[in-house]
Amino acid sequence: FKITSKTCISLFCFYIPFLPFFARMKLVSSFPTSPHVFGGVLFNVGFLLFLLSFSSLQSSFATQIQFVNYASDTNLEKSLEKNVRELCHFIGAESVSAFSTSDGRKGVEEARRIVEEKLKELKFDSIKTFDLSKFHPKAHSVMVGEKVINKPSMLNVDFVDETLIPTVLFYNHYDTQPADGLWTESEAFPKSFEECASVDSDTGNVTKVKGRGASDNKGNLWAVLSAIEAYMAKKGNKPVRVVVLMEGQEEIGSPGLDVWMKKYAKQYLGNVDAAFSADGSTGDWNKNGVLTLGLRGGVDLEITVQNGAEVDLHSGSFGGAILNPIHALSALMASFHDAKTGKILVEGYYEDIYDFSKEEIDRMKRDLTSNKEFRKTASGGALFGETNVSVAEQVGVRPTIEFVGVYGGYVGDGIKTVLPNYASAKIVSRLAPGQNPQKSLRLLKKHVKKTALRISPGAYVSTVDSGFSNEPFLGQIDSVSNRVAKKVLTEVYDGIEPKVVYEGGSIPVMRMIQKYASIEPGLMAFSTKDNMYHAPNEYYSIDQFKTATRSYVRVLAEVSEFEKKGRSELELEVRRKARYVKEALRGGLNEAKKGLDPALDVAKESLKRGYDTFVDGIRHVTGKQKKEL
Repeated sequence: FKITSKTCISLFCFYIPFLPFFARMKLVSSFPTSPHVFGGVLFNVGFLLFLLSFSSLQSSFATQIQFVNYASDTNLEKSLEKNVRELCHFIGAESVSAFSTSDGRKGVEEARRIVEEKLKELKFDSIKTFDLSKFHPKAHSVMVGEKVINKPSMLNVDFVDETLIPTVLFYNHYDTQPADGLWTESEAFPKSFEECASVDSDTGNVTKVKGRGASDNKGNLWAVLSAIEAYMAKKGNKPVRVVVLMEGQEEIGSPGLDVWMKKYAKQYLGNVDAAFSADGSTGDWNKNGVLTLGLRGGVDLEITVQNGAEVDLHSGSFGGAILNPIHALSALMASFHDAKTGKILVEGYYEDIYDFSKEEIDRMKRDLTSNKEFRKTASGGALFGETNVSVAEQVGVRPTIEFVGVYGGYVGDGIKTVLPNYASAKIVSRLAPGQNPQKSLRLLKKHVKKTALRISPGAYVSTVDSGFSNEPFLGQIDSVSNRVAKKVLTEVYDGIEPKVVYEGGSIPVMRMIQKYASIEPGLMAFSTKDNMYHAPNEYYSIDQFKTATRSYVRVLAEVSEFEKKGRSELELEVRRKARYVKEALRGGLNEAKKGLDPALDVAKESLKRGYDTFVDGIRHVTGKQKKEL
């Protein structure tokens, strides 16, 4: 902002009409009748000089400070051990959002408190936590924090219009997936640094941290906080306002967050210039970054088939005559796909999909790794999918129906000759850009009902969804956020531009930020598919952590360079004058209160004495009457 001598004189002229009011409040003396004329004159002259000083102060302030746009790698290395130890402590919190029991909620709350304590250590100006369970029974919490880094300290705070300070939003989540499966490399939630950290036997250096959530998303989250701390520590960096949005239910589809965003996004996430999700994945972090332009949405459905029996039956005595729920469920599951082409057979499922151009599809193919490399990231898994559709399209912009869990009958060691009375399957469907979650869920349920009547008319078939429902996200390659991301990642990877990808996973908040905060967000995360997130033995390498931290520092520096022209000079001048009036009135009221307090005390004491006299009189009269009786 700019304070000129013309503005200062205008402010002084605006101040003059209030002199009589101030005089009555005994704040200043401006009339010959006052016994403090000389002091009043000095006050007014001094106040004018004080205002005029700002015009020269501004120019000297700008020339004295040499801005440095990032924290040096040396400083980051010095704080690396501290940051990694803090990260390991964070990973140890058992923050599994799928567990809605009281113990499960305690784990998510523990992780939230660890993040909150770090924000307090960084002296965030505001930290607010909201309980989302009132919006959805399975939801946990969301936390939003705000801090202006390097606010110009030579100026009075009231002169700084924070809406004109460049602002960046970072999103993360502190919940994790459940830690099922066989963990051979570490404990799922390590309780000590030694359990969490892998150390190179030759160099003695920590090479990676291990545990559920290390990569998704606790490593990236802590890198954001470490970057903020590093940027704060480097003297001379330009002012930048940081908003952090962190939640505790992303891994179950962010239930309740949409309601919160609709209600509070403008209040807490407004006036943001660039927004980034630090949740997500990247390419080969040793070679290049990525710009993620799309994320699939998702819905879930659980199908249960029952035969009407109250218990499991003997397979010899009843098999062949009583409906087997596993047979019926298997036929029902097979009905969702064409076995030869891999195409989804749910009627209407492809209707609303966004039609990508040939240029966009060619870019997807070009920027995705080869099929051979892709299989490596999938631990050698066999390729399967729609025929005549590339892997890049299959995992990025096409819908899927995946069976993620099947159970029924006996699944222990050996054999048990039973005919089960029920069987169930869990489905997660990833939605392509353009698809609507509510419509897609209706189509799935309709398919189940229609198919069950045809193939197993005697079965009792039911469906239920857990609330995992989120919209697909489609970003813009030329958005402000993505332009910042491209510049930063190109710099971090020594001139190699990031690849453009469409990611198959879901991050519900990305579409919510688009809808409710009116900003095009970008993704800048440094997890890789071989980090084993959502699988046993999850890890996050120290090199990834260092690259992430350096990148987020540069994001802060890049955003700090923005010039905001959101308000006219006239509006700013009116706002400044309004501040003076507000402060003057506040001062006058305080002085008036000081003058009234003694009088109020006297009045209060007089009322008390009058009341006591009245009560004594009543008692005297009452006592006299009793005596006469």
